[in-house]
Amino acid sequence: MAVIKEITHQCKNCENEFTGKFCNKCGEKVIDPKEKNISFFVSQFVFALFNFDNKLFRTIKVLFSQPGQLTHEFIRGRRKPFIKPQSLFLLITVVYFIVKPFQLFITPLNIHESHQHYGEFASSQVKNVLMEKGISHEELSLLFIAKSEIVAKWLILLFIPTIAILLFLLYFKRERFLVDHLILSLELNSYNILAHFLMLPAIVYVIIIVSRITSESDFSFNDDFFIPFTGISLLIFFTIACKRIYQNSWVISTIKSGILIWILSLFSFSVYRFILFWIVMKML
Repeated sequence: MAVIKEITHQCKNCENEFTGKFCNKCGEKVIDPKEKNISFFVSQFVFALFNFDNKLFRTIKVLFSQPGQLTHEFIRGRRKPFIKPQSLFLLITVVYFIVKPFQLFITPLNIHESHQHYGEFASSQVKNVLMEKGISHEELSLLFIAKSEIVAKWLILLFIPTIAILLFLLYFKRERFLVDHLILSLELNSYNILAHFLMLPAIVYVIIIVSRITSESDFSFNDDFFIPFTGISLLIFFTIACKRIYQNSWVISTIKSGILIWILSLFSFSVYRFILFWIVMKML
């Protein structure tokens, strides 16, 4: 009986010599001549497209229906069925950067000037810029809003380490790795951006358009609706997610999620706004 001698390949990536279809050192695949056919290229393209769509749909579905489950699966090592939390956040953030949001989450200049903690500083900075540029307050306000739209999108990244640190402090007795808190923070931020910065404005836009078509009234929303709605939405999501990850009771999970949101609201309305104001004024 003839013995079939296995062909030895040299890896194109690490130059390791091996037999078989995959390098035993780095995992690089041996290219088959059939893979250079147009039909193979098209089949792989279609497979990648639908496989990504399936993963994305499955991931988004779990994100909304089972808060914290994506983090739980990632931590325990079951990562194939879903898009990784890092990749999901990056994808949602890219969409958020491309889509121009409503000015619902952009703070006008006059709000900064009347802020309880840094209002005097903001007013003095505004006066200095007005004198330097020789423009009206209204013109400066418009410039400020235009710059804020760009800066605010980048500053949203601040919430990733902020939430992770808060989770670490709230659940330090659970002896979790810091990276576990970071992964959950990515999931929480992904939900927040997708639900409140992309989907909610889109729904509001549709409602406004329909109301203008069907009636003469000018239907509109303001912060009196958005802030409580977002707060309640985040409280529900955070509570379920934290209970799933940290295995506390519903009462403890709700209390700690409430504390987390309260601290985040202080951060958002004070620290975040101050940083946003300071950076935008330096750009003008």
